[in-house]
Amino acid sequence: ICPRVVHFGFPFETIEESYRGPVMERILNFMDPCLLETFIETPENSSAHRVIPPFAGTASAGLDPLVNVEVQIERSTPTLYWNGSTWNTSPTWLIGTGTKAWSYALPGTMADSDYYLRARALTGSISDTSPAETTFTYDTISPSATSLITPTGGVTLTAAYVDLVWEPVSSGGGSAIGYVVNVDGQPYTTTESTLRVGPLAEGVHIWSAQVFDAAGNRSGWVTDTFATIQSYVFLAQVLRAYGEDEPACVDVIGDGGFESGGEWTLNALAIYDTDRYHSGVRSARVGILDPDPGVSQFSSVAQTVYLPTGSDGTLRMWLFPVDEVINLGDYHYVSLWDEGGDPHNLRLWRSNNQVWEMWEYDMSGYLGQTVTLYIGTYNNGDDDTAAMYIDDVTLEVCP
Repeated sequence: ICPRVVHFGFPFETIEESYRGPVMERILNFMDPCLLETFIETPENSSAHRVIPPFAGTASAGLDPLVNVEVQIERSTPTLYWNGSTWNTSPTWLIGTGTKAWSYALPGTMADSDYYLRARALTGSISDTSPAETTFTYDTISPSATSLITPTGGVTLTAAYVDLVWEPVSSGGGSAIGYVVNVDGQPYTTTESTLRVGPLAEGVHIWSAQVFDAAGNRSGWVTDTFATIQSYVFLAQVLRAYGEDEPACVDVIGDGGFESGGEWTLNALAIYDTDRYHSGVRSARVGILDPDPGVSQFSSVAQTVYLPTGSDGTLRMWLFPVDEVINLGDYHYVSLWDEGGDPHNLRLWRSNNQVWEMWEYDMSGYLGQTVTLYIGTYNNGDDDTAAMYIDDVTLEVCP
């Protein structure tokens, strides 16, 4: 317990206003030895790992020197604690290595489970009464492969756009599940068990699906084929005008291919790039590419648009993520600020896939609002940098 207490024999508000600052400074100097804080920098809270992550952080004190930092390692299922040599049911605090910058090597006997890590700094007279805490999932088991539902078996479809459907896979208590779908060599990434692709050329198409989890484990691929042909209907001359006035879906994004400029706001390090693009002759790039030095910075492109009322809205974009090292402090993001000024994270992730991937988001909940879309990358300031290329963004609203 901190031994320093300040007592006033009168209300603080009765002090003349010009003297309150100096008085408070004296109080803080007196309380300084009690300002003991502990921070966990890695693993990041709620992260998932297939290899045992480093456990490290920092600590600070006031005037008293730090003596050591103690850590506690708790396994969720079953509830057990590491005592330095084995797992048992008694909570145990262990001494870490270092003080202002500290670490502790997690045991190699960790089983797949959720874990709670805690850390507290100590001086010669007090300890941190509010230990830092983080949780993470240790997951080394690859998810089960999915099964393709439709289209399969070489079936022929008279459509340019095709809905691919596969069996959803449970995480089985492990980290969150996602899917990579490959159609004729083009990868798509989604968290749903269905994906619409197109327009597709006439002919035979090969499609595959792979399951991955948040820890980076992947299943095997499953593959099948289908074919598409175009169906043509010839109307009598008197009928050809019918249906021409039916309302169509509208794309509300301006310059989704970043070809003309002027529609997007380029925030902090974001640029137009002609070295890599999904279509056209340029894309947008956010973040920091190696070997440029790392800085702590959110880098994004943004556009404010009105979403008219309708039956549904769909945001699509092609992204090419680059992460020099999968750094727990760096991440890519797609977020949206609604008309009320509230932020919504559509997706936060880390990736060094370095391939063009199409991502899709349901915007139906925001129809009838003016919203601002942000697509970007955050770097935490170290030399392991992250960046992302962005192209062919659409936000289609259908009546």
